[in-house]
Amino acid sequence: RDWWAGWRFRATTLSEEYSYEDFIQERGENTDILLAQRPDGSLDFLDPEQKSKLQGSTLLSFGPVKSHSAERGSGAASDAPLTSDGATPLTGSGSLPV
Repeated sequence: RDWWAGWRFRATTLSEEYSYEDFIQERGENTDILLAQRPDGSLDFLDPEQKSKLQGSTLLSFGPVKSHSAERGSGAASDAPLTSDGATPLTGSGSLPV
């Protein structure tokens, strides 16, 4: 389990539309949930056995990114490289968008 093997940190907010069960189904049971920010702003630091299922909480997780083929919009160059999570990488050349 590590960054170089394609694991990434992600923040996910649980809601009526996206439950804890949806989160586990999408991300997998190997995903580590590090902390939960409750709707009142308080933080719960979680050990590996704890799970926060509170609707409205934002979970910070560390886990593998599922392999998928990224779709490119009409403005993206077809030969631009992708990062391991499918996002177009930032480069040091050119200017940043405003």
